[in-house]
Amino acid sequence: MAAKETILRLHLYPSLGRLRLNEIGDLQIQRLKRHLDGKSAKTKACVLAQLETILKTAERWDEITKAPHIDLPQVPDVGMSFYDFEEWETLVEGARRAGPMVLCAVLLGGEAGLRRGELVALERSDVGRVSVHVLRSEWEGHTGSTKGGKSRTVPLTPRLLAALDAARHLRGKRLLWQANGHKVGVPTLQSWLETACRRAGLPESRNLNKLRHTFCSHLAMLGAPVKTIQELAGHADLKTTMRYMHLSQGSKDAAIALLARGAGVEQQSNRGRK
Repeated sequence: MAAKETILRLHLYPSLGRLRLNEIGDLQIQRLKRHLDGKSAKTKACVLAQLETILKTAERWDEITKAPHIDLPQVPDVGMSFYDFEEWETLVEGARRAGPMVLCAVLLGGEAGLRRGELVALERSDVGRVSVHVLRSEWEGHTGSTKGGKSRTVPLTPRLLAALDAARHLRGKRLLWQANGHKVGVPTLQSWLETACRRAGLPESRNLNKLRHTFCSHLAMLGAPVKTIQELAGHADLKTTMRYMHLSQGSKDAAIALLARGAGVEQQSNRGRK
């Protein structure tokens, strides 16, 4: 909601705010595109897609006769950075040196795939002996549902379970807390990741999404089925998950092995009939 409000305030209102919906046509859309000159392809696509949704909704509600066609720009597929297996083990060791809370946060991101808002909102009661239940997310102090609107359950790796046990506390219902007794927010998590990188001797990073990308990338590289990755990561759209599947050489090899095995069974069957 906040993202859509920002698009309205910064882009749609300045260009089109004085117009009624039935007054927006090709000329007005071209003026909006000129307003967006210099913006990234992703920003242009988001703004134009939001206008398209508004106009199509107005048409569906019979507020306008026909929504004008809007050509959306192609957004280049930007590669997602992640830690390879060796870097990941190095980072985990750096997080261990930084403290139990830091280790928990890093492992929850990289071995359970939690988003940063989900990390902040995670409560002790959400963690069981074999899995973590991702039920909510926090954004700018507001707690609500997860990004996809659905809860999910992610099994715990043995070392994540051990890290969670080592970080138990009685400060409050939230799982992650600062050493000074204050609640954890996104800036805290970013600082913790930066510290873990420094302790690990890796380039310093505050990119919490890289932990989640690591989770999905490692699953794909180890041959996990795409639907399983989608469910564990909580992707609403399978297309999001498919961005990781180019890494899945193992699953390709396994598929060809099945094909070869099937051919072998067929040959044996033919020899038996002879």
